Amino acid sequence: MIKHNPCVVCLLEKDDQILMVKNLRGIQKDLYSFPGGKLEEGESLSDCVFCEVKEETNLTLKKATCLGRFDIESVEHVDSPDRFSVGENMHVYVFVSSEFSGELVPAKGEVEAFWVKKDEVPYDKMQENDKAWLPLALKGERFHKSFLRDKQGKLSLVEHDDKDVESLLGLRLRQYEMMKGITGR
Repeated sequence: MIKHNPCVVCLLEKDDQILMVKNLRGIQKDLYSFPGGKLEEGESLSDCVFCEVKEETNLTLKKATCLGRFDIESVEHVDSPDRFSVGENMHVYVFVSSEFSGELVPAKGEVEAFWVKKDEVPYDKMQENDKAWLPLALKGERFHKSFLRDKQGKLSLVEHDDKDVESLLGLRLRQYEMMKGITGR
């Protein structure tokens, strides 16, 4: 059975800077990314992004907008390169916000959090998925990207047509919320 994990990340912007986190544990240990996490049972996407930002940074979001989505499908090859079984799939919704309050206090033992200028982003310390969507998000463009994760954990971008990303993203958000019977903020 395919396991689907809806997740969120949030790109926080302040003047010419964005908030990044260095993960201190887990599969992304020592990699730079953004505050976020997996949905809890019964939680909406918007509730999740508000909670994850608060938990990881101590900042309180006032408003966040979903700008895009990326999917990560775990693939395990069986017998030949053209046959595979699928493991855990992640559907990550990317929110953006410049409306928040509070003092930045990173979650102890989880992340280090820091502001970085938009033109000095350390792309060399990020996963492939974040490298693909971040330039689009910084320009305010909507996006939908897909990746495959191999046995070693390496991500590869799957090329596809993003022409109708606006309606696809909206449809996916509505389908997910309807399926779970929950509403957002």
